[in-house]
Amino acid sequence: MSALSVAAAVTFVFLGSARAQESARPATPQATLPRIEANSNLASAGQLRDGALTIRLEIREGDWYPEADTAPPVVVQAFGEEGQTLQIPAR
Repeated sequence: MSALSVAAAVTFVFLGSARAQESARPATPQATLPRIEANSNLASAGQLRDGALTIRLEIREGDWYPEADTAPPVVVQAFGEEGQTLQIPAR
């Protein structure tokens, strides 16, 4: 048997065993991401104190539904006030 044949056989066995181990692993549940809402621009944000407006924003990943609620979501990063719903600009 040539060295090339041996290498091909070893690769085949290795890939086969890796796939068998992969399929034997329990499926890990996907993390549930928060839904990203459209900002209606009707509610004020932050706190106005002594003439200074303070807004504490976070950037997090979430599910965005650009087409329709029944279409698959797209995972994107969006802004949200600290501890609040993620939002994107309304259309």
